[in-house]
Amino acid sequence: MPRTKTIFLILCVLFVLGYTGGYWGGQWYFDTGNHYFHILGGLFIGLLATSYYRNEFAKLPQPLRFFCILAIVMAVGVLWEFHEYAIGQLFGVPLQGDLVDTIQDLLMDTLGGIMAGLFWMKSNIVK
Repeated sequence: MPRTKTIFLILCVLFVLGYTGGYWGGQWYFDTGNHYFHILGGLFIGLLATSYYRNEFAKLPQPLRFFCILAIVMAVGVLWEFHEYAIGQLFGVPLQGDLVDTIQDLLMDTLGGIMAGLFWMKSNIVK
């Protein structure tokens, strides 16, 4: 399992790249690349939660671990969408698309969370 500081650094890089994606990625970023960032964000949020709360997750039964990881990632995804909406309303920066874009972003976050949960389960079965 990667270390907490390493995962946090990767998340910081994803955050910066996500905010600057429209500048360096152009239309490709808005059409496709944004979804990749949501999958990676969901994956690394899940890995960060499992790394930081490793001892607490170890106390839970295996199926509950998976759903806790998924719930944390989905909650962060929803908060992120609220953040995009608030930034758009406060500063007039259109970070959030239409309803379809929001649902796709939440789906990609969830898929990243599923990947993090499966990675956690696999890494603990091997031990």
